[in-house]
Amino acid sequence: MGRMQSLGFELRNEAVIDTLTLDIIKSTEIEGIYLNAGKKHKYQ
Repeated sequence: MGRMQSLGFELRNEAVIDTLTLDIIKSTEIEGIYLNAGKKHKYQ
């Protein structure tokens, strides 16, 4: 049970990081600055 909870926490943190990264990339594009995130996101 503990391993499953740990996995859920890790997946949630990864989703939060991905969302924040995408938000930053999109916000800077609005400002006319294009960043390279280093990997393709499933949202693009």
